[in-house]
Amino acid sequence: MNPLWSILVPALAGLIAGVIGSLVAPWVNWGIEKRREKHKYRQAIVQRCRELVNSPTFTKQILRASPEYKHLRPYLAQHEADSIERDNHILGGEIQDGPWDAHRRLVTQALEKLEKAWDLV
Repeated sequence: MNPLWSILVPALAGLIAGVIGSLVAPWVNWGIEKRREKHKYRQAIVQRCRELVNSPTFTKQILRASPEYKHLRPYLAQHEADSIERDNHILGGEIQDGPWDAHRRLVTQALEKLEKAWDLV
C-alpha cells in the first residue's frame, strides 16, 4: 500500500470527525439548555400559581385576570371553569367554607394535575 494513503486516510478521518463534532456538540448543548430553561419556566409558573392561590386576597376575578390561568384552565372540568369564569355562578360548599375556598380547592387540584403533566413532581 502506498505510504501516502496510510497517512492521508487517518488525517481525513480525523478532520471529518472534528468537523462533525464541532457542529454536533453545540446543538446537543443547546437542546439540554432548552430543556433546562423550559423546566425553570414551568417551575416559575407553578410557583406564581401557588402564591396566587395562597394569597389572602384570592378571588376568582383575580385568578381569571392572571396570566397563569391559561395554563390551569385545561386541567379544570368544564363546570369548574364555568364557575370561575362567571361572576354569578356558585359552587357547592361555597357558603359554608367561605366565599373562595371551593375555588381554591379547584385551582389547587388543577395545579397538581399540571405539575404531574409537566413532570415537576
